[in-house]
Amino acid sequence: VSWFSWSDLRNHAEPGIAGAIAALDTFTLRPAVPTDAANVAEVFLRSFRYAYRDGVVRLAHPDHDVRRWVREEMLPSSDVTVSAGIVVGYVATKPEWIDHLYVDPAWVGRSVGSALLAAARNRLSTGCDLWTFQENTRARAFYEAHGFTAVAFTDGDNEEQQPDVRYHWQP
Repeated sequence: VSWFSWSDLRNHAEPGIAGAIAALDTFTLRPAVPTDAANVAEVFLRSFRYAYRDGVVRLAHPDHDVRRWVREEMLPSSDVTVSAGIVVGYVATKPEWIDHLYVDPAWVGRSVGSALLAAARNRLSTGCDLWTFQENTRARAFYEAHGFTAVAFTDGDNEEQQPDVRYHWQP
């Protein structure tokens, strides 16, 4: 038994399962449908908890409220794109805004976020803004690497009462 990176998995796999492993590494995107609500909510909850596992930022609402909000408010009022097949990431947009972009922690670093961001920028082709917590240095680095510029910082005037940063992207 040994541990190795995901990218090395295909090199170590037996030939009989190499195709299945390759299929896991490829994904497509599709519009979300109402039956995706539970999976979208779980991706959000896992991703949020992973990003803030040190406990500095806490969810402002209990899990059941998050699940209801995704099902009854976010999906009906936003353009939501998810990974096809197993939902491992999603992006929710409204005119000129990216409201959410979350990737399941097990899929971080495998281009899911970049593909979702590209889909959002296609939809918002004249430019867009988004917010993220200042504490989330990984998200900040991701957005900056994809051409977003920090344009405003707050001292925590949000539900989580955490300092955040507004980013802008202009094509």
